[in-house]
Amino acid sequence: MKGKNISQPIGLESDFSGPQKLRALMIDDSEDDVLLIIRHMRKGGFAPIYERIETAAAMTQALEEKQWDIIICDYKMPKFSAPSAIALLKQTKLNIPIIVTSGAIGKETAAECMRMGAHDYLMKNNLSRLCPAITRELAEAKIRDRQRVAELQKDAALESLRNSRELYARLVDTMPDVVIRTSLEGTVLFVNDRALRISGYQREEIEGRNMVLFAAPDDHERLMKNAALMLDRKLGPDEYKIVMKDGRIIPFEVNGDVIRDKKGNPFGFVFVCRDVSDRKLAEDKLRESEERYRAIIENIEDGYAELNLKGDFIFVNDALCRIDGYPKEELLKMRYREMMDEETARKVFDVYNKIFKTGGSENNFEYEIFTKERQKKYVDTSVSAIKDSAGQVIAFRGIVRDRTERKKAEEELRRSEEKYRNILETIREAYFEVDLAGNFTFFNDSVCRMSGFSRDELRGMNYSRLSANDETT
Repeated sequence: MKGKNISQPIGLESDFSGPQKLRALMIDDSEDDVLLIIRHMRKGGFAPIYERIETAAAMTQALEEKQWDIIICDYKMPKFSAPSAIALLKQTKLNIPIIVTSGAIGKETAAECMRMGAHDYLMKNNLSRLCPAITRELAEAKIRDRQRVAELQKDAALESLRNSRELYARLVDTMPDVVIRTSLEGTVLFVNDRALRISGYQREEIEGRNMVLFAAPDDHERLMKNAALMLDRKLGPDEYKIVMKDGRIIPFEVNGDVIRDKKGNPFGFVFVCRDVSDRKLAEDKLRESEERYRAIIENIEDGYAELNLKGDFIFVNDALCRIDGYPKEELLKMRYREMMDEETARKVFDVYNKIFKTGGSENNFEYEIFTKERQKKYVDTSVSAIKDSAGQVIAFRGIVRDRTERKKAEEELRRSEEKYRNILETIREAYFEVDLAGNFTFFNDSVCRMSGFSRDELRGMNYSRLSANDETT
């Protein structure tokens, strides 16, 4: 015969004031004995919902399908026993108190049941301790549940910590940078594998020694001073030279931080060190290249300038200062527009604007400027765009040639030619010039008058056609 099925979860009490619901799994071959125990439960303030079973298979099924607050188990039955029930319960790892009852059990047998895992034992002819035992065991079961949850949480936290440490170790050891942890005194407590590979040292040759010993001698004092500044959070990245085992000296960019406990008290340092020897080499080459080209620019006869997108001079060479008539410090505070009239400024702006839009260049465009002393000069400029790594125009560069003397010479020549042309045109005598083939390249009006040919007819004509005419010869 079986009792009622379970319908509520473990530990759920009634919604109204009254007896505490209790889900009891009764393992007993005697229905009368079970009813006796149930009456005692009710007298003790419980409202039991129970099921009676008497075999291992039935117990397994009941534990799998339902939840129980307490198990009351007879010591000996025809097909089952308390020791077997205790063993089966252990296998399930369920936290359910089990109380053993018997009509006749000796103290030694009871003690053995307790040793095996029973939580209490009672004689069926004396159930006065039944309800206090159930109350106690339910409370202890809750405590065990909380402890079990706490243990699970602790285990999960420890596992997470182990995983975190393993992940941290893998990350640190696979980093391309050197990672070092030291005490406040500078004793090396840990280095990653990268530090060993790059330095040539074994781990035991680094850990346990002071970090300063691995720095170049001229960096010792600065390294110790900067460690003190780190404690006050007043230090950013810095560069140090570190000595390798084979004597090589490698420059490192070092970022350091102070390790502090929960109260903020410092107890060590951690450093991330990046090998910057390739970068330093590139910087040195770039600096040498810049110095070489700067020397070239400073010594060329032509002016050289760089301007930002607003038209401000951001670099000029000495030749440009001579052309413009301004000292370098003044010129670097000016815009190109300040040296020309409005019409010329618009013309020059159009050229720069075209270069900005196309990213191309413009060669040999001429315009007039005024020097600091308001002297007019003629310049010839070639301008190209300066672009960033994305191909965007960010500035302009230009080569400027002073064409003033050439313009003066051209003007003098023009006036001279015009003067002598006027003289030749007014004389009565015929005057002409021919090239090596004998073709007319210049002639005055007298030649036309004497030959009878018009100016258009004579132009390009060979003088031999006129050789038969005595007057023209």
